[in-house]
This record gives sequence, structure tokens and C-alpha cells, in this order.
Amino acid sequence: VYSIKYNLVYSDNTYLKTLSPSVGTLDFLKTKQTYTLNLANSVDSVTFTIETEHPGASVSVNDGDRSFTTPAKTVTINDLVVGDTLLKVVVYPENGNDSEARLYQVVINRAEPEASSDNFLSSLSVDGYILCPEFNASTNEYSIVSILYALETLTINATLNDDKANIKY
Repeated sequence: VYSIKYNLVYSDNTYLKTLSPSVGTLDFLKTKQTYTLNLANSVDSVTFTIETEHPGASVSVNDGDRSFTTPAKTVTINDLVVGDTLLKVVVYPENGNDSEARLYQVVINRAEPEASSDNFLSSLSVDGYILCPEFNASTNEYSIVSILYALETLTINATLNDDKANIKY
């Protein structure tokens, strides 16, 4: 009768093999832990494919529960805000030593909406008064014939030609 004794050695590998967004690109290197992903304003969600280098390692995404990534795990971030959203991926080693965990971070930057180049109004009026001359989008100066001396409030109604533009008073 033969017997063989062995000790299991659990891996301390905390590297990711894959960190890949569905939109845009990351120049992923397993030793690099911080990334920035710049996205157009038209993109409001992104899905990441995440896979550990060692199949016994586990991950936690944005402080969620730990799970294994064999096969690869996908994580979708919906309703991206304009500006920065942080994706945190913590890789825990198979050996159970959480102090050896590795944190990968992706700052997802959704761009501001493009500003409008249309700086015209489609309408302009003043409640209770007639503009002189009559409104025309290419006219910049108007007058009101007479305003009562005791007037405390004047309501000006301006409608933008393009919803992406804005009015500053």
C-alpha cells in the first residue's frame, strides 16, 4: 500500500487578466491599478468585462459581494452622471489573506453636453408691453415705448431657438 501526502498551496495572485470596457478603451496592464475612461456625453452606460489572472481569486466590485470571475464577470454601470463615476474592483487572493488584496480603479468621465452654436431666440416678448421694433431673431436691441414709474416687476419671456443653448441674465 502506497500513500502520498501533499499540502495544498493556495495562490496569493491578485492580478486581473482582463479589465475591458464595452465603450472606449483602456490600455490595461495587470500591474497598473488606476485608469481613466473618457466617454462622450451620448454614452450613459458602460459594461466592463472583468477576469482574474488566477481562477481561485475572487473580486468585489464597488464594495459588493465577492465572486469568482471564471468565466469572466460582466458589470454594467447605468445612468452615468456627467463628470466622474468611480469603478472599484478589489481582487482577493485564493489564500484568504485579505491584506494582500489589490485595488483597481477606473474613473469614468462622461463629457459635458456639447454647447450649442445657435445663439438666437425664436421669440421674445414683455408681458403687457409691445416691443419696438417687432421681434426678429437677427435684431439685438428693442425698446418699450413707456413703462409706468411705479412698476416693480417686468416679466420678459425669451424662448431659445435651440434647447441646448442657455440664457444668462
